[in-house]
Amino acid sequence: MKADEAGKITTVLFIMNSVADIMFGQYVYKTKDIYLNSIANDFMSIFYGIIMFILLTDIRDKTRRIRIGFYLIFAYSSTANIFLVDNPLSFIANAILSLISVFIFFMDISSLHVNMDRTRFKIEFISALALIILGLAFLIRSVGIIMNFRSDMVSSIEFATSISDALICSVWLIISILVLANNRFGLSAIIPILTQSSLLFISLLIYLPLNSMINGNPIPLIDIFVVSLMSLIVVIPYMMVLRTY
Repeated sequence: MKADEAGKITTVLFIMNSVADIMFGQYVYKTKDIYLNSIANDFMSIFYGIIMFILLTDIRDKTRRIRIGFYLIFAYSSTANIFLVDNPLSFIANAILSLISVFIFFMDISSLHVNMDRTRFKIEFISALALIILGLAFLIRSVGIIMNFRSDMVSSIEFATSISDALICSVWLIISILVLANNRFGLSAIIPILTQSSLLFISLLIYLPLNSMINGNPIPLIDIFVVSLMSLIVVIPYMMVLRTY
């Protein structure tokens, strides 16, 4: 099976899983609170799935590199859901989606061509350094939350998100180190992981106000402002890297 065909099947399953989570959330998630706080994320997952379908119709090399990053978005969301659902079928579906998405991500990366004759990879190196800084910061934060999960200070959603954060940040760090080492695989993966990291910030900027409106809470304007500033650390290098392809 070709990677694009596998990608289409994975995308369909991802969208269907998100739709099921919204429609039957009371039977899927562990608690009503988790369900209500996951609705916004499920809607965003459907949106990203639709965008992925559009990208799969474009055969250009740059577009292919961009859409590969969406598989990490799929894996990120599915991994978090593994720790939030209480339904065995949903647990299995999210576990399979997470594993398949990671597999396709690495399979697609390994098939990309990189012109190693380029005399400079300055922008890629800057991007890698930015991801290392953010990756280390988020990884330390995530590990702290995971270690304190049994305390009353950490919710199930924070724990699940921290698991995904820790795994994704580890990927950022590994690939960024490979980029700094001028490794072919790392250089191939720089656009996909910049795509994923940028989408992660965009998702958070959408999630914060949307989740607040769904649950009738005040919109956290300060959090949105802080996240917006932090997003520039990866979004600006991402735009610069895209211009070189």
